[in-house]
Amino acid sequence: MSLPRPLAFCFAPRCTKFTPRLKSGACATCRSRDRRAKRRVKAARLGTPLVDHGNLRTLAWDLWSVWIRARASGCEMCRTPLPPEQLQAAHGITRMRRWIMFHEDNVFALCSSCHRRHTPENEAWRDWLRERLGAPRYDALRLLSQMRGKVDTNALQLLALNAQERIRVLPGGERRAWAIERATSILKAGGDK
Repeated sequence: MSLPRPLAFCFAPRCTKFTPRLKSGACATCRSRDRRAKRRVKAARLGTPLVDHGNLRTLAWDLWSVWIRARASGCEMCRTPLPPEQLQAAHGITRMRRWIMFHEDNVFALCSSCHRRHTPENEAWRDWLRERLGAPRYDALRLLSQMRGKVDTNALQLLALNAQERIRVLPGGERRAWAIERATSILKAGGDK
């Protein structure tokens, strides 16, 4: 009986060195698998690429950003009419607060100068946000921002699907065409990762 031919090299935890890896993902010497090899084998068995949490969050945010920019007719702060590709998605409260990163009241389409002027968050920005949303919605958003935790993978998948649906139902025109083309390229690039 001949030994299987190794395909590549991997770091095997048991051997504590780089050793040849078999087609199954196991180390040719000790037959243990590193985590990346296990993921590759699982992905091959399922027939779909496994998307990690960070890539999924980026994909969901990119789709959400496209929808935010496509629905606005220009900068929401200075009211300058701009095409969606010249707008930026800005957060009322920092996107580091994962719970409200995708909250509809927390994301606005701004031109680059307005976005730069109010990042990081300052008193003028908070006043504009309070005026734009109204006191009750602004206070509710502030309370939500105090929550701790992380958006799980299932919620990110739903957010990505929700953003795709919102893009699909945008009113017809150049903005919708731009959004659909942009979302298609994002999804295609996301599948390549």
